[in-house]
Amino acid sequence: MNNFSLSPRMKWVADLLGKNDTVADIGCDHGKLSVYLLQNNLAKSVIATDISAESLEKAKKLAEKEGIEGISFFVGDGFDAVNKTPDAAVICGMGGDVIAKIIAHPRAQTRLVLQPMKDSDILFQALFDYGFSIEKEKIVREDNRFYEIILAVPGKMEKFDFSLAPLDKMICDCDAVAFFKHKKSVLQKAFSSAQNTKSDRGNARAKELKERISVLERVITDVEGK
Repeated sequence: MNNFSLSPRMKWVADLLGKNDTVADIGCDHGKLSVYLLQNNLAKSVIATDISAESLEKAKKLAEKEGIEGISFFVGDGFDAVNKTPDAAVICGMGGDVIAKIIAHPRAQTRLVLQPMKDSDILFQALFDYGFSIEKEKIVREDNRFYEIILAVPGKMEKFDFSLAPLDKMICDCDAVAFFKHKKSVLQKAFSSAQNTKSDRGNARAKELKERISVLERVITDVEGK
């Protein structure tokens, strides 16, 4: 049996997940993470679920090819396909709004590693509303795209500006700084567009964006100064 490598993004997902007895891989897709966790003794068993029977079949074939046992496969939507609360769960590659709906399930009250493709602000609010605490966030730059990887556990946390993870929970490395600068650039373009609308709504939007840009500028200055 030859261990295969994950992409930098998924390797960080596995690293933040750590060692657990039972892991639910929600929306497992091709099943690479599920297999990797068992190959590297990061899980004793994996519950692999996907809403697509076709994707789940690919995951089954990969497990068979790698000679991996210990994965239970279920077609289903989110935690509906999981019959017990796992020790940890991972949900990657979906919109933050979709992940937010998935973690509303009672069996989601466990250690979570989440990787939203967009709308992380919606996910941050959902984590706060559902009683989760963010323990860590890592920004991974892969193929000229930034990915937010969030480790959250059940527990209260103080309310924060949901446009950005709490700075003291972020791994503030070069990828994080590049991510902050990218977000600032995107907001500046939106600010210019809002200013050009010449309407009350546009002015209100421009004011909001200006405040968010100022926050990012302070964050960038603070992080680069360390």
